[in-house]
Amino acid sequence: SRGIVSFADDLTLFVVYNNGFITLWNFVIRVQHTFKFPDLQNSNCIAISNSYAYLSNETGIFVIPLFSLCYSEFPLLKGPNSVIEFRPIKNGTIPVKYDLSAFNESVVSVTADDSEMYVAVALETKIILITRSNSSLIQEEKLHLIPKFVQFHGKFLSIVEFDSFHYFLKFVSINNNYEIVSTYELPTSPSGMSADNNGCVVYFSRRLSIFENFKFLQNVELESSPIHCCICSNAKKIIVLLQSRVLQLVDYNDEVIRISTISEEVSDFFYDNNFSMIFVMKGIRVKFCSLANLKLVPFCECADTAIGIISSCSAILFLTTNKFNPTINYFFDYSIVSEMQN
Repeated sequence: SRGIVSFADDLTLFVVYNNGFITLWNFVIRVQHTFKFPDLQNSNCIAISNSYAYLSNETGIFVIPLFSLCYSEFPLLKGPNSVIEFRPIKNGTIPVKYDLSAFNESVVSVTADDSEMYVAVALETKIILITRSNSSLIQEEKLHLIPKFVQFHGKFLSIVEFDSFHYFLKFVSINNNYEIVSTYELPTSPSGMSADNNGCVVYFSRRLSIFENFKFLQNVELESSPIHCCICSNAKKIIVLLQSRVLQLVDYNDEVIRISTISEEVSDFFYDNNFSMIFVMKGIRVKFCSLANLKLVPFCECADTAIGIISSCSAILFLTTNKFNPTINYFFDYSIVSEMQN
């Protein structure tokens, strides 16, 4: 079938066929996902921005919002002007959508706290907090800034802000009237950030910058650019997936940085903080290991899209291909954790 192609970013390819099928191919994940849209038959033009896909055929122009995964304490997706979280229920999970279109600003970054009380949303000119219990919005004048990334850092917010052509990392106290505790100017534009209760890592092209106790600790040089990181500050370790599809563990406990390779040809990974387990995605295959024992063990195979860990019920959440339908069929428990530790 004839098709037209376009890139959503440097790594994601869209292929639109004249029979109404759309195939997405990511050069890191390397698993294709195909969706059918009958209204899009005989499409003759496609253009893609960061937030939307625009397609046209003889019947008109179609605008399709694009959602992307946000790595957080529980699964979150961000769209152009909305956020979707997934909550476990008795028979699986349900998606809960927060419509933020009233702000007339794009969603830049999203994160959730480990106590599952708040979702923090970075818009173009401000950060707002959503109370999960009643979906109420908290808007604070001190959080009016130009954010690029936001992460919860215990009872604080770690924020990468763009101001006067410079980038700054700021730590803001939630319980102390949103006062700024510490500010650090970053040398260049970062590509991401990860934080937990005690530590924070900001990543750049081929480099990680580690912060603890609101202060800069050290840099770690890498062989390739990082695309996803997770800091485990209690263990003084960082899990990092490189653009070369190599998954590594950085141990910064000693003066000498030690970097170990967990696996190669990795599509993605998720970390469960409760059991200190790393789930490694390699195409349709999912393997796991512990933070202390890096030997990978097969877990499951699934052609659906993994979008995160739900720690409260010890499960990996998948979205079924061609439907916005969350499935939660893959559970792990303490027995496999004990086996890994032994």
